[in-house]
Formats: sequence, structure tokens, C-alpha cells
Amino acid sequence: MDLMQFHQTHIVNVTMALKYPALVTYFQDQGGEEILEKAIQDLTRFHGVVTGAVNGDEHLAGNDPARGAELCSIAEYMFSLEMSLEIFGDPKYGDLLERLAYNAYPAMFSEDYTGHQYLQQANQIRATNEERPWFNNEKDSIHTAWSPTSDAVRRICIRLGRSLCKVSGTKKGIRLFLWCLHLAGCVQARARK
Repeated sequence: MDLMQFHQTHIVNVTMALKYPALVTYFQDQGGEEILEKAIQDLTRFHGVVTGAVNGDEHLAGNDPARGAELCSIAEYMFSLEMSLEIFGDPKYGDLLERLAYNAYPAMFSEDYTGHQYLQQANQIRATNEERPWFNNEKDSIHTAWSPTSDAVRRICIRLGRSLCKVSGTKKGIRLFLWCLHLAGCVQARARK
């Protein structure tokens, strides 16, 4: 796979890029909302799953629920939606952000928030080392484990907590903010051990 093709289909790059139309609108006063809407529609139609996540086990993976969604792509998608909501002001971005925050995102973490899955299947019923139709991830990518990327996860949790609180401004948003701060604290405490 050539490098440019890799970047065009890499799931984290794709979900990070979703904030681009909003940023262009903000900085250059150009209408980018139609582009964003089309991108979200296409991603949902061809790669979306019931949790609101976009399937991508490293690369865009279609909407088969047996494929995986990557934790960092969910976090970046949520951050892109927050930016879009703030710039465009359309509550549909907040609705999708909330759908991800309550369905896709928390399911990726262990009960005590000290571990997370790298990938999660929409129809996941167990975490085993079975062969799965993933692009290039290992069989154990579905297991909940402590990650060497703990600093990245901690930063994502803090950013998302702030985003969720700002987006809703309600008790529910504040609870989500506190949950994300708790998660970030657990990650940081575990990293010190």
C-alpha cells in the first residue's frame, strides 16, 4: 500500500479530518457544512455501525459488525463533532457526539477504567484470540489491556470530558465530564506504577 493511500483510508486520519470543513469555515469564512454532512453521510452509510462509530481496524473497514472500530478513531470523531457543533451550531453534531459518548466510547474501557480495547466489534460477544477479518491488527487487539499509549488516552479523556461538558452544559454533560476526568486520573495513576 503506498503511503498516500494509507493516509487516505487510515481511520484515525479520516475521523480527524472531519473537523477540516468546520475549521475552513471558521478561518476562511467558506461554507464547509455541506462537505461535512456529505462526509458523515457517506461514512455512516458505508462504514457506520449501530453505536455511531465508523468501522476501521486501522483502515476504513465497511459496515460489517464483525469488523472493528478503533478507540482513537472514536475519540477523534467525537472531537471533530465538538468542533463542528461549536462552529456550525447545528445540534445534530451534538446528538451524534452524545451517541458515541454513551455507546461506543465507554464500552471500550474496563470496568475500573485502567484498561481499554484497541478495537471493538459492534456485535462483540466475547474477547478471544479467534481469527477476525481485520486489516492488519493482531488477534488480541480486542482484549482489554493496559496500553503503552496511556498518555495519549489520558489526554483524549481530558479533552473529551471538556468537550462533552461544553457541548451539553447540563447535569448529564457535567457527569460525563467528571467521568472522563476520573478516567484520565485512573490512567495517570496507573502510568506512575
